[in-house]
Amino acid sequence: MQTDRAMDYRNILFETRSGVAFVTLNRPESLNSFTADMHAEMRDAMQQVAADKTIRCLLLTGAGRGFCAGQDLNDRAVAPGGKMPNLGESIEQNYNPLVRAIIHLEKPVVCAVNGIAAGAGANIALACDIVLAGRSAGFIQGFSRIGLVPDSGHLDPAASGRKSASHGSGHAQQPDFSGTGGTVGYDLAGGG
Repeated sequence: MQTDRAMDYRNILFETRSGVAFVTLNRPESLNSFTADMHAEMRDAMQQVAADKTIRCLLLTGAGRGFCAGQDLNDRAVAPGGKMPNLGESIEQNYNPLVRAIIHLEKPVVCAVNGIAAGAGANIALACDIVLAGRSAGFIQGFSRIGLVPDSGHLDPAASGRKSASHGSGHAQQPDFSGTGGTVGYDLAGGG
C-alpha cells in the first residue's frame, strides 16, 4: 500500500496521493514565474516522479490567480556594471530540459491552467499530454511582439519524439498562435 507523502520545497508544492503526483507552482505573488531556485526544485520533483514506480500520473498546476507568467525578470536583475545574464544558456539549461522532461515522462502529465500561462509558462503547459483550461485561462506567446520566436521548447525539434501509445498520444492539441503575440483564451483553447 502506498504511503501518501509531501516534500518540502520553497517554490513548489509536491505531494503524492493514491498514485498521483501533484506539483503546484507556488509563487502566486509573482504569478508563479520561474527563478533559478524554482527550476532546481522542478528538476528534483520531475526526477522523483520519473523514478517512483508507484506514481502513475502527474498533475501540474499553479497556485493563486495564474498558472505561470514565464521567467521572473527580477531573478535576472543585474547590478550596475554587472555582467548581463546569458538568456540562451538559461533556456538551454533550464527551460528546454524541463519541457523535454515533461514530454518524455513515461507517465501521463495533466496540466490544470487557471489564469494566465505566458511565454515559457504557456510552453510548459502545452508540453503536457492533457491541458485542462479553466474559464479564466489565457495563453500568451508574446515573443513575436519583440521579433523573437517562442522559446522554452515550443518549437524544439528534439521534443518531437513522444510517449508510446500506452502512455499517451503526445502533446496537448495546440492552436498555432505562436506568431500572433495575442492571447488565446478559454474559448479558442477548446473550452467553449
